[in-house]
Amino acid sequence: MARGQQKIQSQQKNAIKQAGQKKKQEHDQKAAAKAALIYTCTVCRTQMPDPKTFKQHFESKHPKTPLPPELADAVAVRKQKQQQQQHQQQQEAGTLHAGYTYCGSCAAHAYKQVDPSVTRRIFILGPSHHVPLSRCALSSVDIYRTPLYDLRIDQKIYGELWKTGMFERMSLQTDEDEHSIEMHLPYTAKAMESHKDEFTIIPVLVGALSESKEQEFGKLFSKYLADPSNLFVVSSDFCHWGQRFRYSYYDESQGEIYRSIEHLDKMGMSIIEQLDPVSFSNYLKKYHNTICGRHPIGVLLNAITELQKNGMNMSFSFLNYAQSSQCRSWQDSSVSYAAGALTVH
Repeated sequence: MARGQQKIQSQQKNAIKQAGQKKKQEHDQKAAAKAALIYTCTVCRTQMPDPKTFKQHFESKHPKTPLPPELADAVAVRKQKQQQQQHQQQQEAGTLHAGYTYCGSCAAHAYKQVDPSVTRRIFILGPSHHVPLSRCALSSVDIYRTPLYDLRIDQKIYGELWKTGMFERMSLQTDEDEHSIEMHLPYTAKAMESHKDEFTIIPVLVGALSESKEQEFGKLFSKYLADPSNLFVVSSDFCHWGQRFRYSYYDESQGEIYRSIEHLDKMGMSIIEQLDPVSFSNYLKKYHNTICGRHPIGVLLNAITELQKNGMNMSFSFLNYAQSSQCRSWQDSSVSYAAGALTVH
């Protein structure tokens, strides 16, 4: 019996030792991750420690899937847009967050509107895909790394937001897993490349807000939207259609399924262009369109409404619309994308 007890005690000691080693290993891994955000492949989601490895991986594993050329074109096209709209200021870019091969060219239409000479802070509002949130959350790191250069998070603005008591903090794991903000970082870096040392970013993860909370956050962000040196990027896709998304709305009067999807999306886009948060909420209640960024959009619309009360004149227009594929049968699936811009006159 004594031998049996000694054996059990020995096993317990080994188990405790192994648990301690595992805990230390997890701690070391978290510490290493916290030192710098890692690079994530936009195609296969493989994670890499530095830009060189990222580049080698992308070229060897995905030789036929380069980053969209629109990233490089954005700066060249911007000058033409500035000449056409010198009397206007772009303060919001509404765009999307799928794989670049699907939505890259569409997203670039929004980033063409960015004027780096006046932009000093970029607020990036993205929906939460991985954790339930009833509020909004801020990052716990100081920088986001991109293949181009590091983007600095504005700790002064973060401090102001945190003091309101309306926010929580993302864990590092949540931050790394969430793609709705991540997908915009290379675009932001490229669009601002000529002034890369003169701006900061304010990433905000938006939870499943009630209409009243969308109003509260809209009112909070309205003072920042009123500042012409601030740019707001709202991350969202549009309709996710098909059995895998559990959404199959179809209006047979539109003919092919993909045309019905487009008609549904453009109804919502038209309401967004009207800058009416109540009508947008009613549209979602009626059609249940699977717009994953509906809450960031709702926050923006409420911020605009707050500024309109004070006499600010703004307009929103969509610049591009696309679908990942054209659905023709009930076995098909697709995701819709749209890019737009808010102009303050």
